[in-house]
Amino acid sequence: DECLVELRRRAVFVLARRGDAEAATLLISTARNDPNVMVRSEAISYLPRMPGDAGLTALEDILRNADDERIQRTAVRAIMSSDNPRARTSLRGLLERRDASETLRLQVLEAYSRERSTPDDAAYLRWLYPRSDSERMKSAIISALARIGGKDNQDWLAAVVRNTNESSQLRSAALQRLSRSDIPVADIGRMYDAADSRSMREQLISALASRKEP
Repeated sequence: DECLVELRRRAVFVLARRGDAEAATLLISTARNDPNVMVRSEAISYLPRMPGDAGLTALEDILRNADDERIQRTAVRAIMSSDNPRARTSLRGLLERRDASETLRLQVLEAYSRERSTPDDAAYLRWLYPRSDSERMKSAIISALARIGGKDNQDWLAAVVRNTNESSQLRSAALQRLSRSDIPVADIGRMYDAADSRSMREQLISALASRKEP
C-alpha cells in the first residue's frame, strides 16, 4: 500500500536501532521484498550494521539478483561501507566476473572514493586495470584511482599518460584526472617533454594553464 510507505520507512529505522537477530531478519525480508524502492533502499543501507554475516550475505544475494539499478547501487554502497572483511572480497569477486553485467561492475567502481577506500583497494584496482576487458572499465578504474588520490596513484596515472601502448582516449582520461590533482608542475613539464603527439601536448599545455603556481 503506497499510503503506508512512510510508515514502513519509519519501521525500518526502528528495526535498525534495535539491531538484534529478529530485527535483522525483518530488515533482510524488507530489503528483498518490499514493493517500494525507497523502503527497500532504506533497509539495504542498514544491513551492514547487523550483527554477524547475515546482513552481508543478504546484500551479496540482492546484488546478484536485483534488476533495478537503484537497488544495485544502494547495495554496492552498503557493501562498501561494511567493516566485514568479506565485503571487499565480495566486490572484488564481482569486478572480476566476466559474466556479470558491465553496468553492475561500473557501479562497483563508482563506489570507490577517498573516504571509502584503503591503500589495499587502490593496489587492487591498479592490478585489475590491465586485466579489464573494455575501455569503459579501464576508464572507470582511472576515475576511481584519481578519486582515491595519493602519490602512488598519481605516479600510476602519469605512467598511463606516458604509455604509448594505451589508447589516446585512456591516456587523455588519465591526464585530465591527473591535471586536477596536486601533481607537481615540474612533473607536467616532464610529461610535455616526453609527449608523442600534438593532441597530448595541447592537453598538457591546458593542464599547465589551469595551475596558479608562478
